[in-house]
Amino acid sequence: MSESIRRRIELDGWQGEIVSRYDHPLLRQALSQLPQLTFSPKASVLMEGRNRLVCLNLPLGQNEFIEVVVKEFRSRGLVKLRALLTGSKARRSFYGSLYLKENLIKAPEPVAYLENRSPWQDQAEYFLATRIKDSREIRFYFQHYSPEQLDLLLLKLAAFCREMHGRGVFHRDLSDGNILVREMETGNYEFFLLDTNRVRLKRRIGRLSRLKNLIRLGLPPSRQRFFLEAYFEGEKISFLDWLWYRSLKGLFSLWIKIKKWLHLRALARRLKLQ
Repeated sequence: MSESIRRRIELDGWQGEIVSRYDHPLLRQALSQLPQLTFSPKASVLMEGRNRLVCLNLPLGQNEFIEVVVKEFRSRGLVKLRALLTGSKARRSFYGSLYLKENLIKAPEPVAYLENRSPWQDQAEYFLATRIKDSREIRFYFQHYSPEQLDLLLLKLAAFCREMHGRGVFHRDLSDGNILVREMETGNYEFFLLDTNRVRLKRRIGRLSRLKNLIRLGLPPSRQRFFLEAYFEGEKISFLDWLWYRSLKGLFSLWIKIKKWLHLRALARRLKLQ
């Protein structure tokens, strides 16, 4: 990855990187005030939770602004320790987005990331990316499309996932909430990957790994085989392929139910494991 497309930044106790084309003194000034801006009236809150999402218009010049989504991470406990080895989630999100762009897979355009200079301080870290307008999470279409519309969408989604895997891009949480869809006037679709800190690059992704990677998509049961056959370009899905896919999908669904029943995420936060 070329270093000319990004630059190091250090701002009032923060450090990070910014994409060169967005590096402007006014934007740097806004970044230095980011913790305050994300809680100001200028911020439009998109999601509250473990990771907070807000939308901001930040200056790129005297009369030029860029609409960005700011993802705020608050890592604690074991996640904080892991970040010492693998980098912060904000940094991994930034590089994951750059890797996707380099491999011609669409995602929100990365702008910058900021992390605290001291990894031991319990402070937020930030990843900024451009906002994808006129888009929705793919789950909306799974829930509201007619069978004919859904089949067309699934054909396009299958081609997108096949191209992604063919380029060695592996998303560790390829789920409905991490794929944005934008409908085009031509009747086509654009797909964008989110949560890019979970992106990994591999030399080769085998057949079983590909099937496993697709189990988190909330496809209607009646269209799962149709989608897999479209993914493998019309090839019939063998009994063993289908058994592997359905078994893993069932286990994943069971694990989600167990986590909700035991409130494992809330417990992990109380124990400061996340």
